[in-house]
Amino acid sequence: MPAKTSAPIFNDLESIATRELAISGNGNTLPSGQLTKSDQVIQRIQGTRYYIQFTDEDFQKHISQNMSPNDICNLLLETSRVEFKLVFPVRMKNGKQNEQRYKMNFFSRLFEFGYIEETRENGIVRPREYFISFNTVLGEMFAHNLLSKSYDWVDIQFYNLPYNSQIFYRMFVLNNNYVRIPLKIETIKERLNLEDKNITNLRNTIERNILEPLIAQGLIDPYEKEEGLHGLKFIVKRSKKEIIDKARSPND
Repeated sequence: MPAKTSAPIFNDLESIATRELAISGNGNTLPSGQLTKSDQVIQRIQGTRYYIQFTDEDFQKHISQNMSPNDICNLLLETSRVEFKLVFPVRMKNGKQNEQRYKMNFFSRLFEFGYIEETRENGIVRPREYFISFNTVLGEMFAHNLLSKSYDWVDIQFYNLPYNSQIFYRMFVLNNNYVRIPLKIETIKERLNLEDKNITNLRNTIERNILEPLIAQGLIDPYEKEEGLHGLKFIVKRSKKEIIDKARSPND
């Protein structure tokens, strides 16, 4: 990710709010979901503070999936169209690293997107080169966390997990700073859009198709179950998270 500095981007939540207001008011972003191979746009992306570039082959290598160039392009296009307004966990340094949550005031995309396409041969699309800029408030918070070393590595086999396992891990575990994560069955059902009304079937789906595959890959520890006044609750545990955090020094 080319950048002028490898230091974290933000010092506190106020600096994020100032940047969000500046980005939202400058009108200097691509129209939502625009797919472009304009040289002028590519040059502008290359002039932003935080961007990445890669080819179809790079993408296929890192996700371990046999996706066609058109599938990759469409996936990036659809992802670039999604806008978020959420509470985002941001890693801050106040003597020691701690996590604070920033409540966004405006909708934001994760990234802006452009590409260079090679000439076609016999009607076959040659590999494209993609340029993705994190020149949005959500993108810069994401980049800030990476620069603050606030991330967990996952094995490439993660992408072979069942779809709901991947979504569960991203939604409840990946950016969670706790080693014990209590989750009500109704919360899981609502956030993952699980439609089974039979509580026994729903419970089996969560255990067999979501939690057990994550345990098999070592991404979470064996979970616990608790029955309470508000129904069944799963206690997801992560001893690896504790080990990772202890390995980080305050000066990282």
